[in-house]
Amino acid sequence: MLQAIQDSKSARRYLKKYNDMCLSAESLPTANALDNAESDEAKTYKRLASAILRLANRSWWENAPKSDEFDNIINFARMCKNNGIEISILSSPFEEESIEGKLEWCRAHLEPLCIFSRFHIRRDKDTFASSSSMLLDDRAKVCSNFKGNGHSVLFDSLWEANALSVINNNDITHMYIDLDGVLVNTHKHIMQIMKSL
Repeated sequence: MLQAIQDSKSARRYLKKYNDMCLSAESLPTANALDNAESDEAKTYKRLASAILRLANRSWWENAPKSDEFDNIINFARMCKNNGIEISILSSPFEEESIEGKLEWCRAHLEPLCIFSRFHIRRDKDTFASSSSMLLDDRAKVCSNFKGNGHSVLFDSLWEANALSVINNNDITHMYIDLDGVLVNTHKHIMQIMKSL
């Protein structure tokens, strides 16, 4: 991974700016915050984080750490499944390596739980939106796009109460859960790479 960053001209340029600005991995904003990056610092974090995600190999994705909320999300998903809601993963890919790595992560951590119907690694999340579907995602802009035809819940401190409200007030038959930033602590994983650069 570190060699891939050194071999990438654009990644080296972002890393140089990151170092020149004396930025710190501990101050890396969340993906949701980076979507609205306006300051030079935020834009630099966003570009370096994007380069890391683009250059990450299959093993990096496969070995990503679970999020702190993993067990709570799984318990919620199990409850939903027991109430007749189909549960699937819906996560965006980066490069080709991320698709296989994410699928391997799902096979290792989720398949044995027998909760999830499918593992979708696709860019077109909003095409899964319908009046009977709900998406749990950590990015407001993705949630907003999904809400065009479906229901979405932003993964924040109120996610569980908000998800229950959507389910109780709508005929939800399918719940989609994102990986990055929800079941997977991608933020921590990126910070680990930044610290080693």
